[in-house]
Amino acid sequence: IPLKCNYKSIIYTLTLFDCKLGSTSKFCEQLINDEIINEPLAIDYNIVDDYLIIFVCAMTEYADEVINRINTEMKFLKVDEDDFIRKKKTLISSLVYLSDNIFRLNHNIINDIIFYKKFNTKRYDDILSLNFNDFNKLISSLDLSNTSLLIGIKSN
Repeated sequence: IPLKCNYKSIIYTLTLFDCKLGSTSKFCEQLINDEIINEPLAIDYNIVDDYLIIFVCAMTEYADEVINRINTEMKFLKVDEDDFIRKKKTLISSLVYLSDNIFRLNHNIINDIIFYKKFNTKRYDDILSLNFNDFNKLISSLDLSNTSLLIGIKSN
């Protein structure tokens, strides 16, 4: 995703993917109920230059079905405001939890320095300032047309 990679734009984008495909989403629940996947999808990211790379990983024997369903789900980038608010509260909770673990905190500091060239001391304020209107503006500007596919096959 070509994106000006600042903390807020990354959080908005990851919130979109979490709401649409994350472990507590209706989409993921449906995949599990349909026995297409055995465990929730894993969503991760990396930043390369001005691109936010999103990884969506699934353990499945039905890769084509998962891919088709993800592609269909991501054609409609609408997220309910209640889901957005719930995810925002989760981010705050995670940040508080993170501060209790020196190793996670150190990892965050190192990542900030690598990706942003400085430590973000305003992360809590940034999360508090997230709002649904800005979220919708950002997701409406996303270009999700550039995708890649990697299928790992278990060896015998």
